[in-house]
Amino acid sequence: MNRILLSVLCAVALSGCGTPEESGDSGAVDGGTDTPATPTTPTTPTTPTTPEEPATPEEPVTPTEPTTPTTPTDPDEMPDPADYAVDAALQAPVSLTAVAANQQVVLRWNDTPNAAAYTVYYSTEEITVDSELSSLLIAVDNLQGTSYISPAAYLSNGSTYYVAVVAKESLTSTNVSSFSPIKAFVPQENGIVAEDFLQMRELNDTGTRFSVTSEEHLEGCAEGDRASKGQDCSFGRDVDAIASGDEDGLGGFSFSKIGSDGSVLTADSEDWSCVLDQVTGLMWEVKEAGDSARGDGFSSGLHDADDVFTWYEPSLSGSGVTEGEQSHASSPDTCFAYNGSDSFCNTSDYRARVNLEGLCGYTDWRLPTAKELLSITYYGDSFARRSSYAVDTNFFPFSADTLADSYWTMSPYYDVSDAGRAWRIYLRDSVSSGQNLGVMNGMSKGTSAGVILVRTAHE
Repeated sequence: MNRILLSVLCAVALSGCGTPEESGDSGAVDGGTDTPATPTTPTTPTTPTTPEEPATPEEPVTPTEPTTPTTPTDPDEMPDPADYAVDAALQAPVSLTAVAANQQVVLRWNDTPNAAAYTVYYSTEEITVDSELSSLLIAVDNLQGTSYISPAAYLSNGSTYYVAVVAKESLTSTNVSSFSPIKAFVPQENGIVAEDFLQMRELNDTGTRFSVTSEEHLEGCAEGDRASKGQDCSFGRDVDAIASGDEDGLGGFSFSKIGSDGSVLTADSEDWSCVLDQVTGLMWEVKEAGDSARGDGFSSGLHDADDVFTWYEPSLSGSGVTEGEQSHASSPDTCFAYNGSDSFCNTSDYRARVNLEGLCGYTDWRLPTAKELLSITYYGDSFARRSSYAVDTNFFPFSADTLADSYWTMSPYYDVSDAGRAWRIYLRDSVSSGQNLGVMNGMSKGTSAGVILVRTAHE
C-alpha cells in the first residue's frame, strides 16, 4: 500500500515539473526500480556538412563550324525551274505509278541512281517524249523522295491529267534527266485514300511483244483475229514508249549491272557480279557461265551456274512446312565447297556461304519468293520462238553448256499434305524447245535445282 501511495505522490510531484526529457536507453531491466539516470547534456548537434560545391561544369566544347551545306536553304538561292534543260546523260526514273483519288493523285517512282532530287511535271494536255519543259506545270520541285501526294482538292475530278518525273543530281542543278514513263489519270470520288498507296510499286511486265491468233503466233501485236481481245502484248511496260527501250533490259525490264564492290556500272560493262532491278528494287545474284561441270572438284567457283542444291530451310519449318533435305540421297556433291560434313549442297548452306563472302558488299542474301523470281522471268521468247532462256541474258548470262534448268524459290508447295515439295521455276529449257520456259511447278525438296539469290535493295 505504501509503495502504491509513494508511486502516486511521485507521479503528482513530477507532473508539476513539466514533461520530462526523453532519454536514451537507460539500461533498466524489466521489473526493476532503478533511479532514473541523470540525463546527459544533449550532444551539441554537429554542424551540418556544408554541401559540396557543385563541380564546375566543363567548358562546353565549342562546336566546330558546320560544313556549309551544298543544298542552300534560302529559296532565293534555288534555281529557277524556267532554266531547267534536259541532259540526256542523266539517268531518268524508269518506273512511275499514278493512282487517282478524290481531287488528288498519289505518285511513286523508283529510286534512281545518282539522283539527289526530283521534279514532278503535269499537264491537262498530253505529255510526250518531245514535250518542252516550259510548256508544263510543276507539281513539286526538288523533292527528296520517291513518292508524292498532291494537296487535298488540288485537282478537278473527271479531268484527265498527264504526269512525268525527272531526276536531278543536286538541288542546285539546272540540268534534269529526260522523262520517266508518262502516266495519265483521272481524279474521281472512288473511295481511295491516297496515303494508303505510298508504298506501292510498279510491277515488271512479261516482255511479250507478239500476239496469238486462232492459228499461229505473230511477230506483231496489232494483227490477227484476236488483236482486239486485250492480249498481253498490247499494254504494260513492254509497249510503253519510254519504258520499253531495250538498252537497260528487254521488253520493259530495267536493270543495272552492279560491281563486286556494290557500285553501279554502265550497261556495256563486261564484268559484273549482281543485277539491280530498278522497277522492283530487288538485287539479284549473277551466275558465272556454266561449263557442264559441277561438284567441289570441278565447279569454277561459289557462283558456278552448273551447281545445284536441295531445298533445305530449317528456319521455315512449321505450320505444315517441312525443313526439306540437307543433302541429295544419291548425288550429294553437286556444288562448290561441298565436304560432306559441315558444308553441303543445299539452299541454306549455299546462302550462308554467299553471305559470308559478302557478295557485292552485302550480307542479307536470301532465296526469292515465287513472285520475286517470276518478276524477272522474260516471256518475250517462248516455245513458239524455240528459245532456251526465260531471262534477259544480257544481264543474266547463261551459256549453252549450263546444266541447271529450273531454280528454287523459298515458297513452299500450296498443298500441306504434300509438304515435301517447294516451288521451282524454269529459266532455261534445252530439252523441249522452250515449252517449259517460265513454268512454275512443285518439286520434291530432295531433288537438286539451281539457286539465284536475291536481296531487297530498295523498299
